[in-house]
Amino acid sequence: HFFGRHPELKAMVAHLSEALNVPRPARNALLIAAGFATSYRSREPDEAVMAQVRAAIDWMLTRHAPFPGIAIDQHWNLVSMNEPAMKLYGAVGLKSGDSLLDAILASDGLRQVIENWTEVAAYMLARLRTENAYFGGDPVLERAIAILSDTQPANNVNHGEALPPIVPVKLRLGELQMS
Repeated sequence: HFFGRHPELKAMVAHLSEALNVPRPARNALLIAAGFATSYRSREPDEAVMAQVRAAIDWMLTRHAPFPGIAIDQHWNLVSMNEPAMKLYGAVGLKSGDSLLDAILASDGLRQVIENWTEVAAYMLARLRTENAYFGGDPVLERAIAILSDTQPANNVNHGEALPPIVPVKLRLGELQMS
């Protein structure tokens, strides 16, 4: 293989990836494309080496109370929640391990209780596109982008305008409104 005989190419791929802040999974894909073995392994959240990370997340979520706090993974699965979040998301049938994306994107799901759906959807679409680009393309995020794009009227698509830094989600559960 031509590339395999040129170790300086591997160093160049690694250096460019670092300079461009390319995510590690995408760096591995670039290395494979150049004919080299991967350099970065992924870690599962339940590995022993991740115990300190899990403890830090739990510490932050606990101290975020009385406000709901969640930790999600790359695919927006609810990894961990504090007690207020468990109560809030439990009211709409969600628990740890569930997909927040699926719950929001389902036509009969969480979207039905989001009063400011248009604002939330525009913000989510921009965020999903950014995350998908960061990860170098991800089938789960691409599917969510396609579904969300189909729900948006043409005049609600972000065309490079700056989004507000925060879009509060306004929920209505019966007579109760939360933000």
